[in-house]
Amino acid sequence: MWDCCSEDLEGKLECLSDGFAMPMGQCGFVLEAGGMKVAIDLVVSDLFYKGTDISRRRIEPPFPVASCPGLDLILVSHDHADHLDRALIEDQTKRNENCRVIAPACILDSLDIPDCSKLYVGNYGSVRLGGLFVKAIPILHMDYENSSPGFSRFYGYLLRWNGLTVFHGGDTLSSRRLVDDISRYRPDYVMLPINGRDPERLSKGIVGNMDACEAIDFAVSVGAKALIPTHFDFFKENGADVETCRHIATGRMRVVVPVPGRCIDLGQIQGGQI
Repeated sequence: MWDCCSEDLEGKLECLSDGFAMPMGQCGFVLEAGGMKVAIDLVVSDLFYKGTDISRRRIEPPFPVASCPGLDLILVSHDHADHLDRALIEDQTKRNENCRVIAPACILDSLDIPDCSKLYVGNYGSVRLGGLFVKAIPILHMDYENSSPGFSRFYGYLLRWNGLTVFHGGDTLSSRRLVDDISRYRPDYVMLPINGRDPERLSKGIVGNMDACEAIDFAVSVGAKALIPTHFDFFKENGADVETCRHIATGRMRVVVPVPGRCIDLGQIQGGQI
């Protein structure tokens, strides 16, 4: 499922150029943005959900945690194991005292990492690191839920640098509030889940997300130039057919299908090449 071997992937991540994103499976990406190497919902550890029918990930871990190239910023949307890699975060902050982590406060409180690595931004809080602007947007994952006043349990992240705007939705449903929150920024790209939801999965404790039609509608509503589908390739029992998403979007929205290990040149959108 990887587009390159682990050694080549490590090299590609080390040498990412500004404005390039490397899909890492599920909702995980590594971006070079404003002089920062940024990981979003990156999981390289193996996964197994006990108590459910979800099997091991279909995409094998690309390399050991300790082999992951150095990161400047790690963004975590919420505390599900396919979005939060505690071992990776602890290793990165141990190796690099300048690595920073933005995540819901309940996650930051539980991580065994230096306090100086933790950035508590809160709902709609923002931070500028290097040439990168990051804003935390509360998202609807079954419900809007705060772990404490002003601090959501679930975040999406808006990133802006060098004229590019990207919204990563983590795990989310669509809502009028979220459309209003994101449409004011008119993102170039929205990274949104397409695995949907149903009573059978919910009965197994698998909380749902947007499906392909809802993700496309959301992308259109917020004025995005392109949709990058996520949450379709890790687990057979909780995925989606990304080609169906692309077919449904024909004539309405550009769809850039992320292939693990194959770089996406996000800057192409500015020149109308995507």
